[in-house]
Amino acid sequence: MRAYALRGTPSLVLIDARGNLREHYFGQVEDLVLGARIASLVHEAGAGATAA
Repeated sequence: MRAYALRGTPSLVLIDARGNLREHYFGQVEDLVLGARIASLVHEAGAGATAA
């Protein structure tokens, strides 16, 4: 838990395609918010793959 500075449960971390911690949530996260953030990271990873 220390590596990601987690305070307890429920905790959620989003890690990007490069392995960087991008989001850290403590407590409940709404499904639409979480889905939007995941979609953003997936899109970002896809854009980076096509640019390379």
